[in-house]
Amino acid sequence: MIYILSLLPILILVVLSLARGVKVAVMVGWVATTVLFFYWGAGFNQYLGALGVSLLTTINILMIVLGAVFLYNIMSHTEMITQISHSLDGLHPSNEIRFFLLALGLSAFFEGVAGFGTPGAIVPLILMALGFSAVLSVSVVLLFDGLVALFGAVGTPVLIGMQAPLGLSAGEVNTIGMIAAFMVVLAGLLVLLLVFRMVAREYGPLEHKKQVLLLYTFFAIPFCVFAWLVPELATP
Repeated sequence: MIYILSLLPILILVVLSLARGVKVAVMVGWVATTVLFFYWGAGFNQYLGALGVSLLTTINILMIVLGAVFLYNIMSHTEMITQISHSLDGLHPSNEIRFFLLALGLSAFFEGVAGFGTPGAIVPLILMALGFSAVLSVSVVLLFDGLVALFGAVGTPVLIGMQAPLGLSAGEVNTIGMIAAFMVVLAGLLVLLLVFRMVAREYGPLEHKKQVLLLYTFFAIPFCVFAWLVPELATP
């Protein structure tokens, strides 16, 4: 019963965000979390402490995301996005290849450097500036970001979120990281097939599927190797 109740705030956020909007979902989710907090026997001082930690964590995340948006604005005003477009034009003439290079490679880079879903705030804007639709850009970037977010910013979820609290050794962390990365790579193949269908639905049949799969292989192999040897460098 306790485990079911612990999922209630998350379910409220998801359902109400889709039905009534994010603001309503956040307020109702906060009320539900507060009720559950005291229902499980926590005191008022503990509640205030949890609010303080949540506030500081939120500020930390906002600083990273706002910094990423600031970086995008600088790139936009200095015409660096146009330079990226021209450099990709010289790299490969296919619009499909350029799309996957940015959606997968750039999302992995920003997630590895900043974390906290930063690619969702930057990469879709770059793709849209290059002529891709907003819905497709956002959807594909979020799908790829969900894969590379395993190690977050320089391995933070694994090293700080798992190793420190559980007291795991470096060898155990490396083994867990390698297994997790391998599973992510397999799941990524299914995501890639889904993205193929999404792109084909909007722009017609893809002409460079083999090249994109090869590109994915060039991403997957170093990803697994770094996840085993140096988790901090796995995502970028």
